[in-house]
Amino acid sequence: MGGKVDIQEGGSKLVMEEGDLEVGEDLKWPKEAMENLPVPQAKITFIMKDDSNKSCTVSLGEFELKNAKAYIEELIAIGFIDGMDMQDEEFFMYSGKREDGTEISFIYNKEPKEGVLTYAKTQ
Repeated sequence: MGGKVDIQEGGSKLVMEEGDLEVGEDLKWPKEAMENLPVPQAKITFIMKDDSNKSCTVSLGEFELKNAKAYIEELIAIGFIDGMDMQDEEFFMYSGKREDGTEISFIYNKEPKEGVLTYAKTQ
């Protein structure tokens, strides 16, 4: 379960056999893990790549409500449908899947303006 730790000015990264974990203030979008997903207009503060189940989770900070809602529309436009769509006064959640077997789950908390996006390949 050992891993390699890389501490830099912008954050820290732990590289393990099962995947990577990265924490920082404004990390780079993990394009390779997120494939063709659009890049959200937010600061990326956490990235967890899990090679065992082919998924990647990203925490998003300083994410304005209008940008979060627009991001869901972008996900729908690229084919993530037939999932769950819920909201209340404090948060909203959207999940969907595509015909190619990829799935997303997006949760947004309105007050701290933060979101969590998970992308997984299920096939």
